[in-house]
Amino acid sequence: MARAPGAATHGAVSMWRWEIIEDAARDLGDIWDYVYSYSGDEGYADTPLDSLEKLFDTICRNPYAHAVYQFPRGYTPLHEYRSANYGRYKAFYRTDKEREVVLIYRVRHIVSDFTRAAL
Repeated sequence: MARAPGAATHGAVSMWRWEIIEDAARDLGDIWDYVYSYSGDEGYADTPLDSLEKLFDTICRNPYAHAVYQFPRGYTPLHEYRSANYGRYKAFYRTDKEREVVLIYRVRHIVSDFTRAAL
């Protein structure tokens, strides 16, 4: 993988900032690896990650704009998650209002079984 997506805190245009949790960083790395595996082009593999980072910045401008994700009946996650889509991917996040941080927990392909995503 040419670049390691976000284990660190990243800034956003607004007061809020976003942080990538370890599982989400692994998801982003998997996305990059997958795109690179069929394209052979590092720049092309960077494109979805760049777009997802823009999505995270957009979330930070209004972190409560996205609805709370409704998991299937019978599945109760440990936390309340919100989700936002970019193309074929869904980013799951939580907000830490006290620190004004959006915590990006997972980035999954839209057809994934989200109950198995260890949220």
